Amino acid sequence: MPSKSIFRQTLQSLQNPDHPYRQKLNQLFQNRVEVIDKDKLLSGASLDPESVRKGLVVCVLIYASLRAKNKDDRKLFQENSNLLQFQNQLEGEGLDISAMEVVKSLRPVVVVDESHNATSDLSIEMLKNLAPRFILDLTATPRPQSNIISFVDALALKLENMVKLPVLVYNHPDRADLLANALGLRRKLEQEAIAGEQNGALYRPILLLQAQPKTAGNDQTFADIKKALVHAGIPTHEVAIKTAEIDELKAWPDLQSRDCPIRYIITVNALKDGWDCPFAYILASMANKSSPVHCSH
Repeated sequence: MPSKSIFRQTLQSLQNPDHPYRQKLNQLFQNRVEVIDKDKLLSGASLDPESVRKGLVVCVLIYASLRAKNKDDRKLFQENSNLLQFQNQLEGEGLDISAMEVVKSLRPVVVVDESHNATSDLSIEMLKNLAPRFILDLTATPRPQSNIISFVDALALKLENMVKLPVLVYNHPDRADLLANALGLRRKLEQEAIAGEQNGALYRPILLLQAQPKTAGNDQTFADIKKALVHAGIPTHEVAIKTAEIDELKAWPDLQSRDCPIRYIITVNALKDGWDCPFAYILASMANKSSPVHCSH
């Protein structure tokens, strides 16, 4: 996974016995499935030669854990007595029993999410270090040199309730008009949702507002956008900021909860990083976007 947000979402989904992803894995492997993170990998918990031989072990990691940029991340490469049970299957005399050597000895199947973020020399080295028997890239923006073996179009995703369609896109040159129209559309959607609500369906549509990561000239930062919302009469308890430094959504881990008041979320790169917001039906971007990859996301 390229980011903490995708990592947390994926780990939570795969560890949840009621989630369709986990249910499918349990069906395919007769419930012999273990889903672990870096901490469990290092501790040796739920990881032994017998469990690997008889079932499926899914290890969910972040790119940074394998790129070994800091001391904590390098723990995967350090000798680890918790994994002594794998000593017999490691090839080579005097080889340190580290988590990385154990993973390499298992010749794993590697699934790289958002793989367009893993094309640098450092990322290629990261993948080679895993000694994979197969690498499956997942991306909505494959590079020209990609070997595409499967393509899923928007209609197929729609039929599986994985995307919201239709997508309506408007371009507002003036930021004040953009904000006013976005606020009006969100209010209209909520009125319609409340009037037609059935079986716990959408009842509190959320407006995502994308800010610039840095202040440059007339760029709109997350602080500027929050001030504009409050000035427009939006109660502060309905607004949350989610950036790399500030995460006001921690107080509301379940945005679908009836008790959650959040109707406006101000982000910077959360969408690019794959963060999922189930009630987000409107995106108003006040950031200057020119990258084709960013725009397509």
